[in-house]
Amino acid sequence: MGVTEMVSRVGEWSIQRLVAATGRRLAEGEAPWLDGPLGGAEPIGPAVYERFAAEHGLEAEVNPPGAGLLTRFEELAGPECDPAAVHPLIRAFYERTVDFSADVWLEWRGIMGVGARMLVALVSPRMQQLNLPLGAIEAAQGMRSDIIRLSDPATGRMEYAGWLRHVQATRRVLYAGFYTTATPPRAPGPCIKAVFPVPHGATTVILRPVSQADGSFTLDTGGRGFGAPGFYRLHGVPRALRVRRFAVHEQIHNYVDAQGVMRTDHRIRYLGRQFVHMHYKVTPRAAL
Repeated sequence: MGVTEMVSRVGEWSIQRLVAATGRRLAEGEAPWLDGPLGGAEPIGPAVYERFAAEHGLEAEVNPPGAGLLTRFEELAGPECDPAAVHPLIRAFYERTVDFSADVWLEWRGIMGVGARMLVALVSPRMQQLNLPLGAIEAAQGMRSDIIRLSDPATGRMEYAGWLRHVQATRRVLYAGFYTTATPPRAPGPCIKAVFPVPHGATTVILRPVSQADGSFTLDTGGRGFGAPGFYRLHGVPRALRVRRFAVHEQIHNYVDAQGVMRTDHRIRYLGRQFVHMHYKVTPRAAL
């Protein structure tokens, strides 16, 4: 085993031990809003969708026409989100994600950015998950996006929308996520739930939707306490899960600029300090 591989294994093991030792024990059925795919011993990568579909009797379709992260944007309607107030282009992106492409720019910031880049460089490649680009050049190489529709073959109901993203030039997996909606007990209304399986667990991000008067749309993990929107790390197996909510604050602001182009600013903070900023230019593949 090489030094890098050894450090990677130690880093991964340390995170798991931290959650196991300090996380809240979840009884079966206690927090259904956190239910979702869990990783096993193997790396995650693109095969995670086929494995999950086979285990749960689901049908997996890669990039079916018109597939999106949401079946209907109206699913997010709540006290802070009026779907009718959101720009039609943004609504179309969430309902028909497969019909869009994106260019991304990235900036790491401060000492926390250095630490986060080290964590990504050492742990994420082995997991084949949560592999943020390490620099602007890698991000500028282009990102490929695939939507995997995971549905019940008997009813046709979509259980999850898989969203697989990787660097176009190297095929390095950036994110292999499972998307659906959920309403945690401390959320004002329905939220987007993004589940990223990791070895022996999952990282689950609960994002509160907020519509703005200017037609823009924000997803935010802000909240307080267990049961609020936020960044959750789960470790274990379904009947022996531990979960810890970390002070990671993600804000995803979607807007349409003066030229009619959809753009997204994705900022991530830890303990109040921003350590990475990603900017996306989102373009329809053809006229909608």
